[in-house]
Parts: sequence; structure tokens; C-alpha cells
Amino acid sequence: MTRERGRRILDGRVRAEGEDRLSVEIFISDDGLPLNLTIDYRFSDRQVLSARLETAMGLERNPWLSIRDLPELAGLGVGPGLVRQARSALADTGTPPALLDAVIESARLMVQVNMLDPERIRSIDPSDTPAWRELDLTIWPELQGGCLPYSPDAVALIEDRKVMLSCRPDIYAPQPGQSLRFRRDKVLAWSATPVGDRLSGVLSDDVHELEVDLVVSPYSGETTAVTARSLRSPYPGLCDQPFPRAASLTRLNLNMDFRRHVWEAVGGGSGCVHLADLIVDLVRYYQSSGRCGRPL
Repeated sequence: MTRERGRRILDGRVRAEGEDRLSVEIFISDDGLPLNLTIDYRFSDRQVLSARLETAMGLERNPWLSIRDLPELAGLGVGPGLVRQARSALADTGTPPALLDAVIESARLMVQVNMLDPERIRSIDPSDTPAWRELDLTIWPELQGGCLPYSPDAVALIEDRKVMLSCRPDIYAPQPGQSLRFRRDKVLAWSATPVGDRLSGVLSDDVHELEVDLVVSPYSGETTAVTARSLRSPYPGLCDQPFPRAASLTRLNLNMDFRRHVWEAVGGGSGCVHLADLIVDLVRYYQSSGRCGRPL
């Protein structure tokens, strides 16, 4: 029977487990089939210390829970090459296809927080957006040129537009007794409609909230409509600028370098990495249903 719809719910949490250890838990439900991945990282070098997978099968009849360690992931570092290394490490383990997506999301969340001494941020004026931006680039140097707020022209844009940072200080430094450091929820869904398959994605976390919608012809794989909205962001008035450019992805084929087109349109130094990731994740999930082409 041909599927007419699909939905993935993802919940991610980052917890501090000591001065140099973070635990990231990723829960994924694909149409009710759950997967829970917990990865412990050493914060100082962003290296995987251990990983554990929990999956439930046979939910309607004779349910059972499978819990297994994943020593294959130990030693992997968060950064360039992670996806390739994780895919290779998990190739012969018989793990669910969604596990690689969980590893990728875990790495994304791990880099969303820092472990500074709280005293370091108490001296910064909450309204001094350039100072917070400079702090970001000091503790997360990989942000340089990674998206619009951290492009070379961003300081002038921030000053000219009077951009005010919207962020939680505890993302930089944990408060006394704080364990839960960051949370992100994501919903990816698609459904067949008379005008084509409609794809919708939502990302909401402690800093961002954004939505994307695509309409795709399941026969040709071509997009007939693409829209994106930024509802909340760390640099309001600046982070949302790339979103209208998502419309340029209309009339493109999902099976022909679509990932590259996404990054050229809304990614890179003048774009939004979270928007690009959400679009790519949504299309990959849709294609994993076998409805249209193979996953990106």
C-alpha cells in the first residue's frame, strides 16, 4: 500500500554532567516507532565518550525494549567529517536508519552551549549586541562567516538596524545547580494532497523558532512552492533576512543537487544554517519514505 503521509517528531536535550562533560539525549518518533539515543561528550575537545541506543519494537503486541551500547561511536569528534565517520562506524551494526539522523542532531545540539564561568558574562551589558557577538566568535570561532550575523558586514548591520540580541545567558554559562542546558523540538511531516505532496517542518528551541513549507510533485520530484518563516531568532531583524530567499528553491528537482541549491540559496555566510538544515532534513525524511527519489 502506498503511503499517504508521514511524520517525525524529534526532541533533543543537552545536560551538563560535570565541568567537562555534556550528555545529549535525542528522541525520535517516526510514525510512532521510537528511538532514543544518548551520547556523552567530553566538552573540552567535543569527543564522544560513550553512546547508548534504546529502541522499542512490537508496540501493539508483545512490546519489548532493546537497549544497547554503541562503542563504535566512541572517540568520534564533533566537526567536519563526523557524518562520514558515523556512517562508516554504524554500517555493519544493524541499527535503525534514523540512528544516523539522531547522531547528526546530537552533534548540532552539543555545540549550542558553552561552559564559561558565570562571572565572565555578568560584566557584559545585556543591550550591547556587538559585545555578545564578539563573545560568540571568541568561544565559537567556527561561527565566523557561518551565517549572516557572523559575516564580516554584520557589525555595521547590527549598529545601523539597532539589532538587539535575544538570548539566554545560561547558554553561555550554567547557573548554580543547573543541569538542563538546552532543548530543541523538531517536527517533520508530509502528506499527499490534490495539488502535490505538502512538506512542513518546524524547529523550536531556546533561541530559535522557524517554519518551512514545500509542495512537491511526487511524479517529477519538482518543487512547486517553497516558503519559510522566522518567528524567533537570536538577532531579530537580521537572522530573518535569508528566509524570503527560500522561494528561489521553487521549480527545482529534489533529486538533482538539491542540497547544493539549498546552501547556495539560504546557507553560508549570508544565510541561516538552521534554515538550511531544516529544509534538508525535511526533504531527506520525505525521500526516506520512498515517495520520491532517494534521501539527499
